[in-house]
Amino acid sequence: MKVIRHNDIVNIIPEEGEEITIHRETVYPNRIIVFKRLPEKGWQEIHFDKNKGTLISREEREQTLPVFRYHFDDAGIKAEVQHIFQDTAHFNGYTVEDEDAETIRIKLFRDGKELSHGIRVERINARPHNYFEEMRRDVDSLLQQEESNRKFDLFLQETYTHWTMEEKVHYHYGRILFEDRMQGGYPSGYTSPAAHYFSKWFMNTFEPYNIDSIGTLQAIAKRFDLHIEETLLREMVRHELRSDEWRTIARQLGLLDK
Repeated sequence: MKVIRHNDIVNIIPEEGEEITIHRETVYPNRIIVFKRLPEKGWQEIHFDKNKGTLISREEREQTLPVFRYHFDDAGIKAEVQHIFQDTAHFNGYTVEDEDAETIRIKLFRDGKELSHGIRVERINARPHNYFEEMRRDVDSLLQQEESNRKFDLFLQETYTHWTMEEKVHYHYGRILFEDRMQGGYPSGYTSPAAHYFSKWFMNTFEPYNIDSIGTLQAIAKRFDLHIEETLLREMVRHELRSDEWRTIARQLGLLDK
C-alpha cells in the first residue's frame, strides 16, 4: 500500500492485488487504522499517524494501548475496558487468524472486587464503538444474572433441599434435556448432554442441598444410559469442567466428542 500526504491530508492507497479497509474514526483520534487481508486467512492491523502518515510500529502501539474506565453509580459497579493484542489473549482453544490486531478485555468491579472478566473475540478497531453504552448493557446483563442467581439460591434453600432423590433426579433430567434443546444442534463437544453434570460444578452447586449428590449423579447417568463406576465418578467431580484431569476421565468414559 502507498501512503500519500497532500495538503495535510493523509491517504492510504492499496497496491495491485491488495485488499484493505481504512478506518479514520476509532478510539485513537490521531491515527488511521488499516486492515490488510493476509494471504492465507485473517487480516493484519496497521496503524499510521493521521497527520504525518508515518507507520506506528507494534512496539510503539504496545506502549499506548488505551484503558477506559466507567462508573455506574446506580449499580455500584465500575467497568474497565482495556485494549490488548489478540495474540496475547487466551481464547479457550479459539485460534487467532489476525496479525497485530487489537481486541478488548472487559472487567466489572463492585467495592474493589472483580465480578466478571471477559475478552471479546473480534477486531475491535474495525468498527466504531461506544464503550459506555456497551458497558451499560454488560452491567444490566450482570444485574439480571445476579437477580436470577438470587432466585435460584432461594429455590435451592426452600424447595430443592426438601425433595426426594427421585424428585431431584427428575428435575435434573428435565433441565438437561431443556439445555440440550436450547443448544439448537450446535456441537457441544460431548457425546452425552449430561456430561457437564459430572464435574466439580455440580458438587459446588447442589451438594449443600443434597445429602447424596453422588447417588443423584449415578441416577442421572442411568437415565442417559451411562455407566460410571462410583470410584471414577467421585474422582471426576473433584475437577473443574474442561480441566485436563476432567477431560482425561471423560475421554476414558467416551464422553468427549473428539
